[in-house]
Amino acid sequence: MDRDNFIIAVFLVICEHYQAVKRLWQIKAAIQKRLVIVSGQANDPVQVIDTRPLPVCVLTRAMRDHCFKTEADFGYCAAKDMHYYGFKLGLRISRLGMITHYPLLAARPHDIQSLDTLLEDFEGMAPADKGFIDEYRQSLLLERYRIIVVTPVRKNMQTNFSKSQVCLVTTFCYLLWAGFPSNVFEN
Repeated sequence: MDRDNFIIAVFLVICEHYQAVKRLWQIKAAIQKRLVIVSGQANDPVQVIDTRPLPVCVLTRAMRDHCFKTEADFGYCAAKDMHYYGFKLGLRISRLGMITHYPLLAARPHDIQSLDTLLEDFEGMAPADKGFIDEYRQSLLLERYRIIVVTPVRKNMQTNFSKSQVCLVTTFCYLLWAGFPSNVFEN
């Protein structure tokens, strides 16, 4: 075999390998989705929601980005005090730690703007961090889709709840998180 034929053969093997890896990624995603459904975790009534920054490159290279120029954007993560260029990964996780939903979100909008996307096809209770506090949006989700978004209160927030009501809701969340059957509390 001469040199040119050898290079062509190596190139064809690399292309075949790339195509196989591409198919395996799709198969892995399908298996993960099926596993979530079969295990019953997709229907878990309590699923935690959160977002994480997903940078695609460092800020100094952001202007030269050619791969994600139309999709990626600049964002800020307050929890990590980090400016980044890329996306936001939304996560909805069951009580057993299985990822049940993982949408790729725009980096710039605030977390509360992603709430509807994160809670797509879900009914139940969704504990979340302070980034998801919005009384109006939470009341709409409860009214329309029977979704309760539980967030901690900010120090400067005025609440209509007494300390005993807050304690009751917190205890209820812990019981559900620990695996106590949720249908015991239904009417």
